[in-house]
Amino acid sequence: MKLWGSVRSGAAKVAFEADKMVRVRKQEQAIADVQKQIQDAHEALGQTVLALFHAGELQHPQVASVDQQVAALMLQVKQLQEELERIKAEEYVPETPVPEAGAAGPSVAQPYEPPTQPIAPVQPVTPVQPIAPIEPMAPVQPITPIEPMAPVQPVGEGRVCPNCGTSVGPTVAFCPECGTSLKPAQ
Repeated sequence: MKLWGSVRSGAAKVAFEADKMVRVRKQEQAIADVQKQIQDAHEALGQTVLALFHAGELQHPQVASVDQQVAALMLQVKQLQEELERIKAEEYVPETPVPEAGAAGPSVAQPYEPPTQPIAPVQPVTPVQPIAPIEPMAPVQPITPIEPMAPVQPVGEGRVCPNCGTSVGPTVAFCPECGTSLKPAQ
C-alpha cells in the first residue's frame, strides 16, 4: 500500500516542478523584455547623438571617432554584401569532355576561379573612452507585473484517513495505505 503513497507524492512533486518551470520561464521572459527595452533605448540614444553630431550641434572628439568607426564598418558591410551577391549569382558549370582533334562539338566551359584580390578588411576598431555623463532620459514605461499563478493543489487533498492519517481524495472508499474503509458510518 505504500506504493500508492509514493506515486501520489511523486505526482505532487512533478506538478510542483512543472508549475515552477512555467513561473521561471515567465520571469526569464519578463527580464528579456526589459533588457530589450534597455537595448532599444541605447540604440535610440546612439542614433540621437550621431544625428546631433552630423547636424553640427554636438562636438566631441570621441563622437567623431565613433562616427568614423561606424562609417568604416558600414563600408565593410557593403563590401561583404557585394561579395555575397556575387557568390549567389554563381552557377554550376559541369565539366564537359574535351572534343577529339578535328571533331566539332560544344565549347569547354572554364571552371570557376576565385578573385585574386581579396577584399581588404577594415582596420580593427579601437575602444572608445566613455563620454561625460549625459542628462538622464525620460523614464522607461514601467512593466506590468506578472500575476502569480494559483498554487498547485496536492494530489488527494480533501480527507484524512482516521486510522493512519494519510491524505485521501473525496471519493476514495478505502485508504490506499492501510485499507481502512472511508465510507461514512450509517
